[in-house]
Amino acid sequence: MRKVLISAFLLMVFGMLAGQHGSPLLTHFMESREAENQSWAICQDEDHLMLFANRKGISAFDGIEWKHISLSTIPYAMLKDPFNGRIYIGGDGEFGYIKKDETGTYSYVSISEDTTRFGIITRIIFTESHIWFYSDQCAIRWHKGSAKQDLKLEPQQGEPFTGIFVKGDKTFVNVYGKGLHRLESDT
Repeated sequence: MRKVLISAFLLMVFGMLAGQHGSPLLTHFMESREAENQSWAICQDEDHLMLFANRKGISAFDGIEWKHISLSTIPYAMLKDPFNGRIYIGGDGEFGYIKKDETGTYSYVSISEDTTRFGIITRIIFTESHIWFYSDQCAIRWHKGSAKQDLKLEPQQGEPFTGIFVKGDKTFVNVYGKGLHRLESDT
């Protein structure tokens, strides 16, 4: 009886292993020559188009083909606004958004006003009325309603910003060597 059970068990195991044949890597699309092998941000638009930010700009993939979106900056951060669906880009010394025309083609719109000492925008944070663009050299608050920058915070010499987060209506910035600071009344 024991030999029969062992034999049945071995037959089952080998039967399951035989079902593991096949090609594990499936590719049903052509690879883009415009794309880089390193993406810094990934986002999906309202039409389910996948967007990949890399050194050459943004690569867009619709499930069948790749398209390239040229930018005037190298994008390091890309995020879709949950309140209006617009996709914002943070780059090296610049920030903006991409918009789609009636033919479905994306173009980049820069909204940076003063490009001095921005640094590399590495984080984008949304609230209902504002967008924060963050780098270790500054934190910029963009007002959605007026479509203008309404606050720019810059660290003291030798004390760069090391993080930012928003909780409710309060904004916190971490300063190297000084700790966490809460923003009070636009100062």
